[in-house]
Amino acid sequence: MNTFCVECGKETDIIINGMCPSCFLKGRELTTVPLNVDVYRCTQCSEFQEHGDWFNRSVKDAVSSAAVDSMSVLKEAKIKNIFTEVKLQDVKNYEVKITSVLEIGNTEVEDTISTVVRIKNSVCKRCSRKLGNYYECTLQIRYAGKNLPMDLKDEVLVRIVNSVESASKSGNRDLFITKMEDVTGGTDILLSSMSFGRAMAKGLREDYCAESNESAKLVGRTDDGVDMYRLTFLIRLPEFQLGDVVIWNNRYYKLINIGARSGKLLDLQTFRETTIKKSDMPSLKVYEKASEIREAIVVYATEDEVQVVDPTTNMSSDIMIPSGTHVGDNMRVVNIEDVLYYVP
Repeated sequence: MNTFCVECGKETDIIINGMCPSCFLKGRELTTVPLNVDVYRCTQCSEFQEHGDWFNRSVKDAVSSAAVDSMSVLKEAKIKNIFTEVKLQDVKNYEVKITSVLEIGNTEVEDTISTVVRIKNSVCKRCSRKLGNYYECTLQIRYAGKNLPMDLKDEVLVRIVNSVESASKSGNRDLFITKMEDVTGGTDILLSSMSFGRAMAKGLREDYCAESNESAKLVGRTDDGVDMYRLTFLIRLPEFQLGDVVIWNNRYYKLINIGARSGKLLDLQTFRETTIKKSDMPSLKVYEKASEIREAIVVYATEDEVQVVDPTTNMSSDIMIPSGTHVGDNMRVVNIEDVLYYVP
């Protein structure tokens, strides 16, 4: 059956609203954009707003995306591809040329339009909260001993900072550290997320065998009358750490592992490993910190015995070592009741 265009009368295989493609396209705007399009950039973090969210992207990508999002397309057309060309006018204004490849009634056509994208200053929710010192919880890092060792402090703080940065980059954009300050006995970290603070406290408790306590403080009410709280997570790190010489059940060990459910100890007399339950680890008593273990000069060595110079008395002393131990010029030793023991 022959089909004719109602406009030109020509026979055609393709009819769009009663017309051939040529008559249908005549005088029609295939794509349109506003004269100007605004895109918002945070003055603090330089991220751009798009569809209500904020993203870290280049200026070119941001203005191109804003221009394309503002574009309207003829309802009978289907977009097959889009190309953009960005031209700088000044630091706040960019001309964006949009070339669209469209399909209309099995006919492929190309259309080009342009707009000016204006960059407007704004402040994202996260930075607004940062500027307002917003926080939902406090991690209080404390130490069971007199003074928090600097290396342990740095290790814990780096862990917290890295965890926050990783979670933020992975999608938790509203997560940030509001403040970190040294206080008597430790460090306080103010966090923007209550749930993240709780998870962080749990991880520190499990990995360091730390004591922990959670408390809440009422700080106000929402407009609809719901109570608002801030949480405080107290994390008290134990004195013992990996590598320390500890006392357990009246024997001396080196702490060699802290796992999710248990720890491992190395007996300094038999050099045999012993497993200790996580629940029993708070009973460990530190005899000598890993950082304080001294080195003795080796005088001579046999397969299972070494003679060294006691670093305290400068007297020669024989110590036992595990079979197969590589003996160098120095060996780490600890003095227990006037007897030297090798610390692997």
